[in-house]
Amino acid sequence: MGEDGAMIGCGCYCVVLIVSCILFGVSWDVIEPTEVGIAFDGNIQKIEHDKLWGNGRYLIGLGRSFLKFPSTQQTIRFGDARTIHFEEPDGGEIVCRTKDGLEIKLEVAIQYVLSQNAEDLVLLYLDTGGEWVEFYMRIAQVVVRDVASLFDAIEFREARDVIAIKITQELDTAFQVMFASVPSAQLINMEIESLLADAITNTQVAKQDVYQAVNEQQVLEVEAQKDLEVSIKLKEIKIESAKKQADEILAIANAAANIIDNTINSQIQAYTNLTESLNLDSSDKLLSYLWLQAMQNNDVKDLVFSMDYPSSL
Repeated sequence: MGEDGAMIGCGCYCVVLIVSCILFGVSWDVIEPTEVGIAFDGNIQKIEHDKLWGNGRYLIGLGRSFLKFPSTQQTIRFGDARTIHFEEPDGGEIVCRTKDGLEIKLEVAIQYVLSQNAEDLVLLYLDTGGEWVEFYMRIAQVVVRDVASLFDAIEFREARDVIAIKITQELDTAFQVMFASVPSAQLINMEIESLLADAITNTQVAKQDVYQAVNEQQVLEVEAQKDLEVSIKLKEIKIESAKKQADEILAIANAAANIIDNTINSQIQAYTNLTESLNLDSSDKLLSYLWLQAMQNNDVKDLVFSMDYPSSL
């Protein structure tokens, strides 16, 4: 009987030990480095929102566990796996209508970050039942469709970055209401009705041709302006050169005129002095004297004088 009691006691001890180990094991919970947690007491079905737990392994207690939330940036992807370069997007392309009523399919990637406030995360969990990703996806689809309706189809080709910024701003506003922020969003791809796509492409080509023609015209205008400036400069150089040549010719002519004028003045003075010294009281007597003097000083018999024969001889 003693041995049986001992065996029963030993068995009970083993059972208690095993149960204790199991209970001790399930009293632990782990929060990963990319997560934060809020304690949940399953014994009384209560969420303890007074503390936000960081990553680590905790002895939280029997019947208690953590409600876990990502602490890092998360991404929601909408689109076709073949074009979005991601094997399993969270949702398909978002079908929208543009401002001018045309259908357009958008592939979008959205980055969001959950609030790191314990009370916000408790409210998020209670509002979504822990399915906040699906809730955010519905919000994103509504916002993207609303923003798409503000732009014409052609603006999706010409102002893609502007539309992406607008989508990011509107998503951030909508997510803030549900305890998250949206730092960025991207328009990865878009599909417009084929006929319109061709028309937009042709329009873009025509605009490019116009832009090229304008550039070529500007280049020609610059070259023409340079040629004009060179022509004006050459004209100025030629005019300056002509002025210098004219000044030189005028200076030479003035010098020759001065020489002739001085010579004539000298002759007049000499004839005046001669008239006075010889008491020649008339020009005829002076001419007669000059004629006789020229004849005496000239040995050439057949000399032809340009001087008229004096009437007084």
